[in-house]
Amino acid sequence: MVEREKKYFVSEQDAKKLKKRALYKLLVIQWYINDTKEGNLRIRYTFDGKEEKWILAKKGKIKCDFTRTEEERELSKQEVERYFEILKEAPVVAKTRYYLSFASVEVVLDEFLDIGKPYNVDIKYLAEIETDQDFETIEREYPEFVEVPIELYETYENRNIAVRGGRVWELMGSYGRGWD
Repeated sequence: MVEREKKYFVSEQDAKKLKKRALYKLLVIQWYINDTKEGNLRIRYTFDGKEEKWILAKKGKIKCDFTRTEEERELSKQEVERYFEILKEAPVVAKTRYYLSFASVEVVLDEFLDIGKPYNVDIKYLAEIETDQDFETIEREYPEFVEVPIELYETYENRNIAVRGGRVWELMGSYGRGWD
């Protein structure tokens, strides 16, 4: 599958307003376990207050037209247990994801959470638009979004924001069931 997405900076003041407009939110924790010239391998944990999911994704490098390949599949708890030791050492980000739209266009606001260690990039909020449609049409609906220039795009990819260590396991437990 090919995904097409753009990233945007959002100020603290605008993020507060956008969070009030959110249709849905969930906890997202992402570990990056393999990074190559072709792309990366990521494990994502999500929790919406009721259901936990673990997803393995292979993501290609972003191209200048904002596309990249992405293959995802859900992991069983047994598969996650096999990755457990690797996850303890892997770079990680934790965030609350606010869905502003998720019909034919997915628009999200990510709020990076404190994991007891500073991230590699000093950022609190990033927004993303994922669509097959014209970005400019959708961007007009979100004047709060300031586009991340393509030359800085790689810097603001989650894999480059991620850090090793931090309190993500405790964070998982404080939001929900966590790791049994």
